[in-house]
Amino acid sequence: MLYGGNKVRKLEYLLADARARGATRLVTIGAVGSHHVLATTLYGGREGFRVEAALVPQPRTEHVVEVVRAGWGTASTRCPSGDTWG
Repeated sequence: MLYGGNKVRKLEYLLADARARGATRLVTIGAVGSHHVLATTLYGGREGFRVEAALVPQPRTEHVVEVVRAGWGTASTRCPSGDTWG
């Protein structure tokens, strides 16, 4: 398992639905340290989707930095919106 929790259980159904509809790209929106964005990039990329993430500002904390680092190298394109560190 790459990453766990409720987000992954929800993504199981969303990724299957996207695949059934013939999607090749996923777009997600969240704060710069969003666990949902991280899970979507990890699992969406693993399933062969191109993943794009629109990131909104969030105050910089050690936890947020850890989430951002965990997402580097995933199959995603990040599109910051404004000052992502708030």
